[in-house]
Formats: sequence, C-alpha cells, structure tokens
Amino acid sequence: MDPLDRARLSWEEITLVRRRGGARRWTRGEVLMREGQACGGVVLVESGLVKVGVVSVDGHESLLALRGAGELLGEVSLLDGGRRAATVSALTPVRGVLVAEAAFRALLAESSSFEATVQRIVIDRWRQSDRLRAGQGAHRGAAWIACVLLELCRGIGTRAPAGFPTGIGVRVSQEVLAKAANVSTDSVGRAFRVLSDAQLIAPQYGQVVVVDPRRLESWLRSST
Repeated sequence: MDPLDRARLSWEEITLVRRRGGARRWTRGEVLMREGQACGGVVLVESGLVKVGVVSVDGHESLLALRGAGELLGEVSLLDGGRRAATVSALTPVRGVLVAEAAFRALLAESSSFEATVQRIVIDRWRQSDRLRAGQGAHRGAAWIACVLLELCRGIGTRAPAGFPTGIGVRVSQEVLAKAANVSTDSVGRAFRVLSDAQLIAPQYGQVVVVDPRRLESWLRSST
C-alpha cells in the first residue's frame, strides 16, 4: 500500500499540493521547522517520520505529535499568521514537497473544499496534541512508551504479519522510538520487556507489532 493512501488529504488534493511546490529531502535529525520562526510555507510529507515538539523554559522537550506520509506540516502558522509554534525534526530520512506561503494561500483561496479539509486537519491536530500532553503528564516508563506506540498506530500503522489477526505493525526501530518519546534506548528496551511479557506487543525485525490496540489502550488506562 502506498503510504499516501492513509493521508487525510484526498489524492486529488495531494496532486494540487504537489503541483504548487517543489520536492525536498531532509536527513535524519535535520530540523524542518523551528519554533519561533516566521512561516516559510507548508510541507507535505511523502515518506519518513517527523517529531513535533516544544521546549519549555527549563529545557524540557514536550512531544506534541508524530507525523508520517500524507501529513501536512506548518499549516497552523500559515492560517493564523503567527510564528511557528513548535519545532519539527526528522526522526528518519524524510522526503516531501515544500509549498511557499503565497502559493499555499492561493490554493486555499481557489478551493473551498481543500480549505475545509485543512481546517479539519488542524482540529484533529489539537486533539492529538492534547492526548500526548496528557500522556506525558500521566505516564512513565512502559506506559509512556505504550502511549507513543498507540499514536504511531493511528498515524503510520500497517497491517500486522500473519499470526496477529488484530495486530497493527509500526515500522520504527527502538532508537527512533526513543528519540520520538524523548527517552533513552535503554528505557525503551525495559518498556518493551514489560509490554512483551504482558503479550501486548511483539517486536519483529524492522517493526513492532501492537498485538491488539484496544487491549493496549485498556492496559494503559489501568496503569494510571
């Protein structure tokens, strides 16, 4: 399955965005957008995974979102005319389309249906950020990793391999998951042992299988 098949934008809308922008690539660890900067346009992610976060005055980084193929980045500051509210960095190599601010505004003005789609995406983004903010405040250790895995299931999850009828596959390494969750790889390893012993996840080569997302959600609620 093409990763863009899971996009919130329709294929027609993705085509419109592609026509207005230019192809770009970012290496792992590279910053796509930085908190406090002026809006320099919008990015459509075509492959890869990015982390959206903010840093508090005491230097603590809070995770706001994890976004993959088919996601827009930077649309909020464009819509409200403000500066970037968060920093977006590449957790893996990322390929995408960068659309200049003026070109994206013109596209919104020309298509009311596209504008409505973008507004729905923004609303959904606030909900995702609220979930992760709440998760960081309420969960530690294995529970926090479970929270991040559930967000990844929603965003980049794929059909699990045979033997996991209710499973969702998440193609991330422990290293990438550690960077996403702002913890050490040792912490991820310990969390994996807890979750594996509870038969909630099944680490596989190149991915982690969430055996049953509903059961993992139930376990997460009971762990608070």
